[in-house]
Amino acid sequence: MHRVGIFGASGYAGMELRALLDAHPAVEVAFATTDRDAGARGRDCEVALLATPAEASVELAPALLAAGARVVDLSNAFRFQPERAAYGMPELAAGVRAAVRAARLVANPGCYPTAASLALAPLLAAGVIARDDLIVDAMSGVTGAGRRSEDAYSFVELHANARAYRVLRHQHQPEIAQNLGAAASSAVDVTFTPHLVPIARGILATCYARATRDVTADALAELLRAAYAGERFVRVVASADDVQLADVVGTNDCAIGVACAGRRVVVVSAIDNLLKGAAGQAVQNLNLMLGCDERAGLTALRRWHP
Repeated sequence: MHRVGIFGASGYAGMELRALLDAHPAVEVAFATTDRDAGARGRDCEVALLATPAEASVELAPALLAAGARVVDLSNAFRFQPERAAYGMPELAAGVRAAVRAARLVANPGCYPTAASLALAPLLAAGVIARDDLIVDAMSGVTGAGRRSEDAYSFVELHANARAYRVLRHQHQPEIAQNLGAAASSAVDVTFTPHLVPIARGILATCYARATRDVTADALAELLRAAYAGERFVRVVASADDVQLADVVGTNDCAIGVACAGRRVVVVSAIDNLLKGAAGQAVQNLNLMLGCDERAGLTALRRWHP
């Protein structure tokens, strides 16, 4: 059994991590804490999972590494530092899994970037959609904001309501641009707008692009299926109309569907923001680091339905 520790265990992602690891066949939870005594804790575990804000992760990760532990960080503290951390979205590109297996520090991707990148990266890599004028509109459940007590996140304010937030200044836009630019082998122009909707969890991302040549929805779907052939957690459905949160919430899956009319391409993706968008993907990365089956602890979920 591998001893694994959790920091930030009281947040939504931290609680998901604890539930996943308690059921993991090859893992023993050494500790689950909000305590920041990283040096002492790091000697108690093989891998530490940080479900902490970025400012805490910046302090915790170096101390844990110095104590001999490996680290998976769920914040954005290290997502733009490839010299320090492997970026852990296993399905995103060739070589990611090998990098995660070898890494001492893994930067777990953000929830919105996971949904957007899995939807668009294969099409950009194939050159069938243009690098400019990409648009990602995404709706998220309230747990994406973390455990908050502000009025804006209360039931009264959210019930029968929906709103965009942090328009043109959301912290995940650079991460989306980084991932899509890497897929395209060139800088991309992407506009990202997140929306908060009155559901507990889940992200539905509607991504707009322009085809570089005449193409059909069926051809684009086949390209996506080929890109994700053999992937346990990414599935391409019959059409964009068939992507819905009810099919992915409570799982580590990403569902993707595509539509096309003329040169306009629309790709819709759906994930659970707390699983494939956070804790589930972190356990995927943990499994790679430990040499476990990538699916360990992730195939019998469905604990919380919308």
